[in-house]
Amino acid sequence: MAHQQLFESTKYTTGETMMEEDLIQEIEKFITTVYKMRELQKRYFRTRSRGALAESKNLEKQVDQWIEKQLSNGIMQMELLD
Repeated sequence: MAHQQLFESTKYTTGETMMEEDLIQEIEKFITTVYKMRELQKRYFRTRSRGALAESKNLEKQVDQWIEKQLSNGIMQMELLD
């Protein structure tokens, strides 16, 4: 399968290849984290709760770190616009 080749050819800094199951788990975790982050953001704007703001900022940081990791590992190819 073409998608299998893409996953198997993705190299990490350790020299290991990411297996399809691992990638699926990573993506599921990412989606769950983004969902929780958005729920906390919505709660913050409804209630102005400092706790919701702090939790959402923590999840935003995790999302940003995940994206940076994927970009540095070559999983996601993006062209940044000037």
